Amino acid sequence: MSSFIINIHAMKSALANIGEEELSRDAARLEQTGRDKNINMILSELPVFLESLKKVIEKLKPAEGDSSEEETENIDDADKQLLREKLQAIEAACASFNKKAAKTALADLKEKTWPRSVRDKLSAIGEYLLHSEFETVATIAREMYVE
Repeated sequence: MSSFIINIHAMKSALANIGEEELSRDAARLEQTGRDKNINMILSELPVFLESLKKVIEKLKPAEGDSSEEETENIDDADKQLLREKLQAIEAACASFNKKAAKTALADLKEKTWPRSVRDKLSAIGEYLLHSEFETVATIAREMYVE
């Protein structure tokens, strides 16, 4: 049961991080159901949750022939400037413990298509922000715009 709770908790956080708020709330309910040791409720709700989770995974998978996975690490100058500005905004927001401002700047960045390495770092920033680890977020942001 503890393994179930830990895994559902991780999914809850990951889903919130990628903007799947409704499914994250479903995971929170499942997590609490696990803490309550309500196995019958878990057995009835888990299949629906897993089906919804599969749909999210399919939605996020790159399509066959999608060049986004093959894109080069080259970013045009306008995008570099946007990336630098938003990362500096994230760093400044973290210095003043302003989670909302940091999340807003991060959301602005996530609206664009970035090379895999940038997407991975932005995801890491989102995960650390979720846990209010401002110093780590600021460090990642600073390292990204200095590169």
